Amino acid sequence: MHINIRVLLAAALMPAVLTGCFESTPCSSSLVRSGEADASSVFSSCSGKARDGDAIAQNNLGDFYYYGLGVPKDVPAALEWYRKAALQGESDAILRLGEMYYSGKDVSQDYIEAEKWYRMGAERGLLMAQEKLGDIYYEGLGVRQDYAEAMRWYLRASGPEDPAGKRAFETDESFAHARFRLGEMYYYGRGTAQDYREAARWFSLSAKGFNADAAGMLGDMYYPNF
Repeated sequence: MHINIRVLLAAALMPAVLTGCFESTPCSSSLVRSGEADASSVFSSCSGKARDGDAIAQNNLGDFYYYGLGVPKDVPAALEWYRKAALQGESDAILRLGEMYYSGKDVSQDYIEAEKWYRMGAERGLLMAQEKLGDIYYEGLGVRQDYAEAMRWYLRASGPEDPAGKRAFETDESFAHARFRLGEMYYYGRGTAQDYREAARWFSLSAKGFNADAAGMLGDMYYPNF
């Protein structure tokens, strides 16, 4: 019996070829927003993957509805897909939900709902979520004002320490806001004993991250009449 090797190879390779065809359309809303991909084909790719439970696809589908990419803008639909993605731990979706409810953009402002999503992100180590959760407790937004809880999250968002206890990444802007808040807390004695030396240390770290408010506070502290 003659066996056609080419036919056998084609049959063996066909699943991979078909998979490659389906995966050739990336499920990325950012490609559509930048004009690098066609909205309809990417939306179709995302829809299938999202309904199959892919968290990244669910977040991207949320973006399609939120920004109106190839479909009419539909905030309720966007929220539905962001929630599905967030509940699977998708970072961008968690931060998006937190920011929407915190700012009241396109939804009714709801600090309690914002706190829920930011806490989820903060506990997963998301820097922005830790910082925002600190703000919520520092300012008492929708919750009882709690400086101790605020300090706990600001410390987490202030950057790692090296073995000598010195904060790493001193000039990193991403840590500047949390460091400024910590400086304020020591300066005014909010949730901790008043400590001008510690306040100056945090203001200095924040100023190195180009926080103008921290630089201003530091200047005031070193003014001769302070």
